[in-house]
Amino acid sequence: MQTRFVQEIGGFADRLNKTEKAKLILAKIKPNPNLDVIPKQVWQIIDRVRKIKKITWRKFAQLLNMSYCGSTLFKAGVSRNRMTRIATFLDDSEIWNLANSGIYWDKIISITPEKTEEVYDLQVEGSHNFIANDIFVHNSGAIEQDADVVMFLWREDEETLENMTLDIAKHRNGPLRSIKLRFRGDRIRFYSIEGKRTTS
Repeated sequence: MQTRFVQEIGGFADRLNKTEKAKLILAKIKPNPNLDVIPKQVWQIIDRVRKIKKITWRKFAQLLNMSYCGSTLFKAGVSRNRMTRIATFLDDSEIWNLANSGIYWDKIISITPEKTEEVYDLQVEGSHNFIANDIFVHNSGAIEQDADVVMFLWREDEETLENMTLDIAKHRNGPLRSIKLRFRGDRIRFYSIEGKRTTS
């Protein structure tokens, strides 16, 4: 996940050198095939689906191309590869989701507190998390809760870089509206669609 972050997102300004240094460090790390193992509690889900499909544990082991080993199987987690094989013959959407999810499973050894700081994140209704380029972004909702005005600036057409839309989604003392803007990169300014400058 760290390698993917520095390759696809990277850094800028003073963080660029640190990003390049991180790439070199990560390239020397030998991958551990025992990482990203789905916790053993997943066997409860597998067992429930197995019963619905009326498959015995002996038959289950046979379909998994392994020897029947009784309850020993439930003492360990399930690798992505094995979960995919299980999903293939149980054909259950929940198991398929676990096999293909973007969640990286790892064991926390310890948590050491450092200091207390204020954090500001946005909240998304439903999932309560932003997902940016398949990366979960934590949030607290503090910005929206305390802000007098919440605005979103977005571009509908990636091919037309200068045409932008400003959505005023929250305004304690005024109306909500959507405003069409034109961005002038050479002046680093936004103008209304009629040509009048609206902000800079």
